[in-house]
Amino acid sequence: MRSWKLEGKYPVYNDMGVITHTVVTLSATSGGYATFSEKLLGDQTAKGEMDLVDLAREAYFKSEFADRAMAESVQKIDELEATTARVKAFMTEAKALFDEMQGSQKALEERLGLAEAERNQRFQLIEEKFVILNGSVMEMVNEFYAGAEKDEDDETSLATTGSDEQVGGSDSPTDHTDEETE
Repeated sequence: MRSWKLEGKYPVYNDMGVITHTVVTLSATSGGYATFSEKLLGDQTAKGEMDLVDLAREAYFKSEFADRAMAESVQKIDELEATTARVKAFMTEAKALFDEMQGSQKALEERLGLAEAERNQRFQLIEEKFVILNGSVMEMVNEFYAGAEKDEDDETSLATTGSDEQVGGSDSPTDHTDEETE
């Protein structure tokens, strides 16, 4: 990159004697011989050499490369618009997918609610069947014990009353076929 030095600064006056512009002339100190002059707005005569060099270079760049800068700006704007369009398309697609996911989630929640209600209903039916089964088992147990107590009572009563037929106080039973005569 070239180095520049200030060769001169020349004020430009208007009809009333006020400085409207300052013409700055620069020359290259490196990279070969080059000079240029640039018109700067306002009274720049009080500024230092380095400030004037920077201002002149900036003004030259803007004046010479404005078309190129404008074309680059337009290109950048076009790129930004294309990127914005892609982002909008992506956001639209993402929103659609998000809405679809929310719909799927709601449907899943509804199905889970129905499944839970069905499960609870089945558990209720099973519980009712267990109550019926328990009652039936208890009835059977009660009948069994009642029958066992009756059999026990019958055996006890047989043992005490001697329901087997006995003659004459004898413990041995008789046929009543041989009757005794006196």
